[in-house]
Amino acid sequence: MPASILARTLGIHITVAVKWQRAAAGDRGAYAAESSRRAGRHAREIESAKAGEASKRRSG
Repeated sequence: MPASILARTLGIHITVAVKWQRAAAGDRGAYAAESSRRAGRHAREIESAKAGEASKRRSG
């Protein structure tokens, strides 16, 4: 959750919300980067599986 929303929801100062977010490893940039890496890896796995299936159909 973004620090600004956390601060408004809980009625705390934004700097406190930012500190809580960082302490909880809630860095959205890091999350987005990791999510992107996982999506790319998953897409490569799917393409590899499709290529393997196509190869089996041609040879079998």
